[in-house]
Amino acid sequence: MSNRPNKSSRTSRSKRGSAAATPLDLVRVDWIDAEGAGVWKHKEDFRSWAEDEPMAIVSFGLLAKETRTHLVLIQSVNATEVDNHLKIPRSCVKSVRKIETTDIVL
Repeated sequence: MSNRPNKSSRTSRSKRGSAAATPLDLVRVDWIDAEGAGVWKHKEDFRSWAEDEPMAIVSFGLLAKETRTHLVLIQSVNATEVDNHLKIPRSCVKSVRKIETTDIVL
């Protein structure tokens, strides 16, 4: 196993700090998730599973990118890195709503 970074790591490292920081919107994305099951099921259980509606998901995060095909959310960030990032296909998105800080209540 090589300790060399993969091409995408090298590319992202070389671009570090090259773009000016841009404020990101906090958003709520309602979307439908794909679902799979990699286990053996009795045929009756499979038929029941196949009839279930796909799972509706609600995700919150900073909207890092919007394209014709997908949205990218960042859910955790520090001074130099991001974590818990999520790419959601547009075809799965039901709605996107900007969250105002006044909407956050504990």
